[in-house]
Amino acid sequence: MGMIRLAIDIGSLGKQPLVVNELNINSPVVELEVRADGSSNLNILLENIEQNSDQADKKAAEEQPQSGESKKGEPARISFKKLVIAGVTVNAVIPGQDPTKVVIPDIVKENVGGDSGVTPSQVGSIIIGDIIGQIFKATLEKKLSEKMENAAKGLFDDIKKNFRQIKQTDC
Repeated sequence: MGMIRLAIDIGSLGKQPLVVNELNINSPVVELEVRADGSSNLNILLENIEQNSDQADKKAAEEQPQSGESKKGEPARISFKKLVIAGVTVNAVIPGQDPTKVVIPDIVKENVGGDSGVTPSQVGSIIIGDIIGQIFKATLEKKLSEKMENAAKGLFDDIKKNFRQIKQTDC
């Protein structure tokens, strides 16, 4: 990652939820490996986060020092006023295709977690889920664009060839 900027509302320290005014993740590089069955390393990561989130939240709640606002056994909750993931570069390896590099559009979310907040594992699911969605969209758009360019080039080449043949028969 090129940069991570975190701005916390210090007035929310020790309270539920902790308020993050801004989390800005800039220039991360993601390695996407898609298998022949359609699964990918990022889908597996997201599934693992979702499967283990309850356990991770419970363990974090047990280890977390109790403050005036949090109850024993309650996981920490975080509310993000602004969450930005910008300049994500994806190195995609897809079976049957040449490796490709795609830059996905910036992801900007506001009021993530709302007034009650989300647990840290939910934050991971949100971030990874948004990145996965943008990756597949951008990769598909790039592949479709390349196919259309190749089809258009082939069509243009056919037109030139036919034009040459017509021109030769007219002479």
